[in-house]
Amino acid sequence: MKKIIGILLVILLLFIGCEKETPSNIEKIETDYKQEEKLIVMNFEIMISKDVKIIKYNNKNSNINGKEIVKVPIEVKNIGTTKDKLSMFYYKFYNSKSEELTSQGVLFDDSLDYAKELEPNDSYTKYLYFLKNKENFYYIEFNDTSKKIKVGIEL
Repeated sequence: MKKIIGILLVILLLFIGCEKETPSNIEKIETDYKQEEKLIVMNFEIMISKDVKIIKYNNKNSNINGKEIVKVPIEVKNIGTTKDKLSMFYYKFYNSKSEELTSQGVLFDDSLDYAKELEPNDSYTKYLYFLKNKENFYYIEFNDTSKKIKVGIEL
């Protein structure tokens, strides 16, 4: 009888341990690149800096007034042979649950979403903006027409 109770206790403990994933287990997502690693998308060399900032948006006429926005520095270099720009259609933001987040770049002058074209071998640092939620892990997915590349962002 003691043996059966012991086995049942072990099984019960296994079920309790497997019942819920802790937030640290579900926050991070498998990505292809990390911050500070260079990657190539189309004719661009891209690096996402670790110098991410959280800013509070202040505009009383906006529905996001007072909310926190994540400001992600992106270094972009045109490695092609013609003048070109990294189109906003080449990337999307996601939280760690793979839910797409809306860009807030239209609110800022230094947004990558509306950056000008680059001459060959020219580069700049622009910013990607999205609303912060409770999570500390996000990723940007770049679409290189032939493949999708995920870059992790940790706050």
